Amino acid sequence: MVHEPPITSGGLPEHTHIQKTKDALLETKVAGTLAATPDVHSLDIAVAAQSGVVHLSGSAPDQRQIDKAREVAQSVEGVERVVSRLAVGRMGQH
Repeated sequence: MVHEPPITSGGLPEHTHIQKTKDALLETKVAGTLAATPDVHSLDIAVAAQSGVVHLSGSAPDQRQIDKAREVAQSVEGVERVVSRLAVGRMGQH
């Protein structure tokens, strides 16, 4: 007999639904923390999370802000690792 995980009302296995919710909450926490950091222009930084791994993409005006964004993201509770694809560039250009 094969044990299947419980299915949520959305049709996803319950553990998948829970992980997607955790990922969304982590994305929100990281994005909020970046937005509240005065030394980081966060409007051009996209945040995605998957199982504790946070991906940053977009642009920042200089390398110092890229380094700061990584540091801030890593400091958020629940973040296991940060993968940065941030590039130095003018605001609004990705």
